[in-house]
Amino acid sequence: MILTIHTMAGIVLASNSQNIGEAIILCFVSHYFLDSIPHFEYEIKQIKSGQIKFALKNFTKVGIDLITSILIVFWFLWGRGYEHTN
Repeated sequence: MILTIHTMAGIVLASNSQNIGEAIILCFVSHYFLDSIPHFEYEIKQIKSGQIKFALKNFTKVGIDLITSILIVFWFLWGRGYEHTN
């Protein structure tokens, strides 16, 4: 499953939990639950076989997914008042 879906599920679960231990357990369980649902996966055959020219497209997709996930986390934290102060 793509990272963005896991990130969004983790944010929702963690933000509604009462403590950090509960959040970690809920996110851990949700990861396996989400992976049990048939879903889209990134092709990594070219990466494993060393075909770098063809793997670049896959690296780009994974990179965009990772950056999107990070931006979602920061957007969510910023919206909840967790912005950095000096």
